[in-house]
Amino acid sequence: MVLVVASFVLRLRCIADDGTMTLSQGFGTVAYLSLTVAFIQMLKAFTPVITLLVLYAFRIEKFNTRLTLAVGGISVGTLIAVASEVQLDVFGLVIHEISAVSEAIRLVLTQKMLTNMKFSPVEGLHYMAPSGALCMTLLVILFELRPMVQHNAWSVVVAHPMMFVSVRRCLQFCQ
Repeated sequence: MVLVVASFVLRLRCIADDGTMTLSQGFGTVAYLSLTVAFIQMLKAFTPVITLLVLYAFRIEKFNTRLTLAVGGISVGTLIAVASEVQLDVFGLVIHEISAVSEAIRLVLTQKMLTNMKFSPVEGLHYMAPSGALCMTLLVILFELRPMVQHNAWSVVVAHPMMFVSVRRCLQFCQ
């Protein structure tokens, strides 16, 4: 019984991890529609700040003044760069920050799972891949399936299914 509960908890952790990865990738892609590539690269410099805050929130990292000041310097530089953006789209900025927070949560959950469970990265992929595929499939069904059918784009997926599956797995492995 204990093994079944432990396996169930592990699967829930994997689903949470892959859910945040899905949010990160989905919102990150939408941000590119609203913001310039150069501006997004400046915003990506803010990711360590968000990750550190999430580490503090999950109590994985103990408060360290020197580390906080160093990361605070990063955030000041990022804020100065962001303030100089001429074509700031608030919607794109919010979407990008949702993506960054999701990515930070994913990194922390993955670190916690791989550290506490003593998994290698390949074993972690073994447990996380099914839930990642489920999360992405749900998003496709909710947001992309109807336009794909309306524009007959579905025929490309049907003609080359393994190409789409393999690309998806490669992208997840590269994350």
